[in-house]
Amino acid sequence: DRNRQPDAEPEAPKIVAINEDLTVIELARLLQLRETEIIKHPFMKGVMVTVNQNLEVGFARTIASEMGFEVAEAEKKRDPR
Repeated sequence: DRNRQPDAEPEAPKIVAINEDLTVIELARLLQLRETEIIKHPFMKGVMVTVNQNLEVGFARTIASEMGFEVAEAEKKRDPR
């Protein structure tokens, strides 16, 4: 059908850097996924999270890793002193 739009979803990044706590919304934006996908992942393991909830760095990295992303550590900012 030529009137049908192709299912064009943006290409999700394969490598992400997570170096600070962030909310479910921020993680979803970083991974270019819907918030519900982020919430669903820990929920399937018995952990309830909300869209506004802060996720610790380790937990956010674990979620991203388990969702197929490679988590790279960004360079730490140097103290200009």
